[in-house]
Amino acid sequence: PPGTGDVQITMLQKFRPDGAVIVSTPQDLALADAARAGSLFDQGEVPILGLVENMAGYVCPHCGEASDPFGSGGVERAAGRLDLPFLGRIPLSHAVREASDAGAPVAMADTPEGNAFRAIAERIAQALSVEMA
Repeated sequence: PPGTGDVQITMLQKFRPDGAVIVSTPQDLALADAARAGSLFDQGEVPILGLVENMAGYVCPHCGEASDPFGSGGVERAAGRLDLPFLGRIPLSHAVREASDAGAPVAMADTPEGNAFRAIAERIAQALSVEMA
């Protein structure tokens, strides 16, 4: 979850993660929450592995027109300003919601959404120097 709430503080106190991935939608208000989370991880000496733009673009299933209801590129620009890796974009998609609701890992699907998740996972694994199976 975004921000600096109990979830993040408890995780830092009990588990000491090897790294954090900051996920945000591209609009300014969401990026402000993401920045607070980044500051919390910095204070906890948890390396930030990179940033991911969530709900990035939507393709209408009826007409095929692409749009960006939440804007576009805000997270990538923030990553550049912060000198952090930009790990990729996850599209706003019915397929992601449906797979999540069904408990099916969308990253396993051979779809644009699955490909986006796998590419981000590979970049995170590289940052942690972990080999993907």
